[in-house]
Amino acid sequence: MLKIDRQRLYEVIKAFYTISGVKIAVYDADFREIAAYPQSECAFCSLIQSYKSAKAMCEKSTAELFVSCAGQRLGIARHKCHAGLTEGASALVDKDVVIGYVIYGQITEEQ
Repeated sequence: MLKIDRQRLYEVIKAFYTISGVKIAVYDADFREIAAYPQSECAFCSLIQSYKSAKAMCEKSTAELFVSCAGQRLGIARHKCHAGLTEGASALVDKDVVIGYVIYGQITEEQ
């Protein structure tokens, strides 16, 4: 089980965003978001997720990324989501058991 100090975690991910400008979120092993900064989606993702079917595709894409990263030797994976944005994820592992994930993105190479 992932045990965390939520306030400290929030401070750390906010600092990451401040220096990088890239959203970061932490999820538990069951793909439930624990903390994110910024908490809201970017305007592009918000627009896409305003459609129920597209939101389901976003959730499926994120779950597939987590499964992919859990299956990698180093526990790191990246992909382009169904909307064309690049995301990366790292598995949080304790004693060879995945206890959570860190996801960062979404990033685009287009203006």
